[in-house]
Amino acid sequence: MFANYLAEKDLETTCESKDSMNYYLKVYINGAKREYRWSACDQSPDGVELTKIAEYIIQQSENEKKQSEKHEVTVQGYVLQAKDDILLIGEGLNMLDYEWLKDEIQHMNLRCLHF
Repeated sequence: MFANYLAEKDLETTCESKDSMNYYLKVYINGAKREYRWSACDQSPDGVELTKIAEYIIQQSENEKKQSEKHEVTVQGYVLQAKDDILLIGEGLNMLDYEWLKDEIQHMNLRCLHF
């Protein structure tokens, strides 16, 4: 996963296939906001990574709907790790905390933590 979500991305918004999925992602980081639009046929490195992230978010959203139809939950934070069916999000972090954690998280055994 890449970390520079606020940088400009060169993304494709049109495809030859009319059945191709179009995506829209709004990213908020430390008060800054960036909006991205792209098509599933975009095979650029940025397009492929953003599609993976979008598909993961959609999948988790659908799983959540199946489990419970209670209410909408909004989580704001940094995605530190996405593995299997677990999404680890750091909330209330500044950029220094995030940079330190994203490196340190690779050396931690998160399976022993309970929340």
